[in-house]
Amino acid sequence: MAGAPRDRHGGDRLVAHVAGEAVETRLGERIREAWKEVADAVLPDLAPFPGATTLLDALRERSLRVVLATSGKPDHTDYALDLLDARPRIDELTTSDDVGETKPAPDLLSVARQSVDAVLAVMIGDSVWDAVAARDAAMPMIGVLSGGTGRDELTRAGAWLVYDDVAALTADLDHALSWCAQIR
Repeated sequence: MAGAPRDRHGGDRLVAHVAGEAVETRLGERIREAWKEVADAVLPDLAPFPGATTLLDALRERSLRVVLATSGKPDHTDYALDLLDARPRIDELTTSDDVGETKPAPDLLSVARQSVDAVLAVMIGDSVWDAVAARDAAMPMIGVLSGGTGRDELTRAGAWLVYDDVAALTADLDHALSWCAQIR
């Protein structure tokens, strides 16, 4: 639908980024609707990344404030939070509904930091847009290779450290957090 307001849930930027503004204008909403139908159909088949809950617990054990900052669709976010039993493990949730622009803009991360009155913050993410948003929010970013993005791509986009998976990050968490604190 040309002229219709775009949703602000992350995918609002993808069509233009991949296919250009002309395709965005002509087909963007229809492409996002088709993607959501496919994504909704596979939600029941999803499983959390091995070690994801353990990472959340490890962050909390270190008395860190944990904020999930997502530009995902609200129903998908709720599903993931339930799947991970994450609500009791986090301090705040920041979504695309809280900001004017989604990643790679730094807005989500800035709101997340403000939501817990943090002076220092570290972003853990798995996409180039996570790294760009963190860089532009003046926040160190630790990357994990769970999102289909390669190590070199994450590093070029601004990730300070990159781990093969969430479990590897958790095993090296004290080192990773110390390294981020020293470089700041």
